[in-house]
Amino acid sequence: MPRLDRFFSPASIAVIGASRSEKIGGRILRTLLKHEYPGTLVAVNPAATEIDGVKCYASVSVIPSAVDMALIAVPATQVPDTLQACAD
Repeated sequence: MPRLDRFFSPASIAVIGASRSEKIGGRILRTLLKHEYPGTLVAVNPAATEIDGVKCYASVSVIPSAVDMALIAVPATQVPDTLQACAD
């Protein structure tokens, strides 16, 4: 798949910082669900195993397969480490 296709039409998305609350990560996850995102959707939150029916992983490093897009919704101080984890 050409690289821009992964950006404009990702086959899989990880919402890093997903939550059950109305924080931005929770809103992003619920918006993708509401609009019936057709690809694989995973959530990343160390305190949950599932959010709104979506499998949740404790960290990016334990997601069992590669994802095309990471939507990062964590505090600013955690962004550099999160980006590094995504790159790894």
